[in-house]
Amino acid sequence: MSSRELIYHAQCFDGAVSCVLAWDYFDAIEPVDSTTLHPVGYEVRDSWLTDTLPTGAIVVDFLFHPDAAFWADHHGTTFLNGESLATFETARREDWLYDPHAKSCAGLLYHFFDRERAHRNPAFEEAVEWAERLDSAEYDSVEEAVIPRQPAPAISLSFAARDDPEYSMHLVRRLRDTAGDFRAVASEPLVRSAIDEAMRRVEMGIVALRRGIRENDSDVVTFDVEEGNALIPRYAPYLVNPEARYSAGIVRRAAEAKITTMGNPWRPFEGVNLGRLCARYGGGGHERVGSILLRDGSIERAGALLQGIVNEIRSAKS
Repeated sequence: MSSRELIYHAQCFDGAVSCVLAWDYFDAIEPVDSTTLHPVGYEVRDSWLTDTLPTGAIVVDFLFHPDAAFWADHHGTTFLNGESLATFETARREDWLYDPHAKSCAGLLYHFFDRERAHRNPAFEEAVEWAERLDSAEYDSVEEAVIPRQPAPAISLSFAARDDPEYSMHLVRRLRDTAGDFRAVASEPLVRSAIDEAMRRVEMGIVALRRGIRENDSDVVTFDVEEGNALIPRYAPYLVNPEARYSAGIVRRAAEAKITTMGNPWRPFEGVNLGRLCARYGGGGHERVGSILLRDGSIERAGALLQGIVNEIRSAKS
């Protein structure tokens, strides 16, 4: 029996769409009896390069791994060390695809398959458009970003209520089975329930965020919030202060703390590369979005790490 292994960024809309596109392409050129999905998150970064990937593994929207038969990513922090970068640059394999300027991995894949492999499935064009828009934070307003009304961004928000691998894999399979019909997927009871729960918890999170604001000026909005059962959307600080250039804060959960920082997507400006900044502290991200996940004993460092990030943001302006 022939099989295929697909590894993708879990709890991520772009990761899900990228996985669907890769699945669609590879099944078209070489059908197999079964495909196994492996959603992964950045909590595996410490062991990622020492772990051996399955033979023929396809990795999309995630960290570079030299074992990958096919790999595609657009994150500026995808190479975990100099050796990984050197391996990529020396090999120059046609099945290793990287563009740090791409708006999304889904868009990168879609255009690559069309241009280089003569494969284009127009059924997924809307899915790619939404991945481009959501992953590059191209929202018309902060309200649209925080409380989405359309099916695609609502599905993206639903990951916040269901962060388990089973839900991620369910969404990937349904997006593939429905050919990217977001309305059909969003109306399913399981997904609708996750969306409704996420919306309810976002409303709680907005209240908690307003209480947790520490600094609030034209440069940076900072916060320290105990999330509890609420959800703190990364765009929510701009409901508090639409004019701030950056937001940076700590979202605390039971056994972890996440430091999240973002450049205001409604105020274009040249600034700090937040993904690279967070990578120096053990996190990662994009140019205008970065995060660091802390667990166990490292949680106590959250306040000092946040202050260091805020200091660098402020000093970069001066």
